[in-house]
Amino acid sequence: LLIVMNTVGPQILTALSVPLIALWKKQPQQSGILSSVMVCAATFILYHTVVAASAAACAGWLRSHLMLHKVFSPRFMLGGVVLLVIDVITLI
Repeated sequence: LLIVMNTVGPQILTALSVPLIALWKKQPQQSGILSSVMVCAATFILYHTVVAASAAACAGWLRSHLMLHKVFSPRFMLGGVVLLVIDVITLI
């Protein structure tokens, strides 16, 4: 449990803080608050999707490279795990 929290803990904290960042300095009676939170969450998920997709593209492009299993594959696997955690936490 400690290793998992050490690995994805910062991503969980940032995913939980996305609505707080979207609501920063907003008036409670202001219209469109939910839409601004959803846009901020979608942007956050899109960023991590691009990171995971670029890691997959680099791993696919450099599949015959000697450092594939030392550098690119762990980044690809961690990018996928982080993307799943971010999606679950942000959608909750």
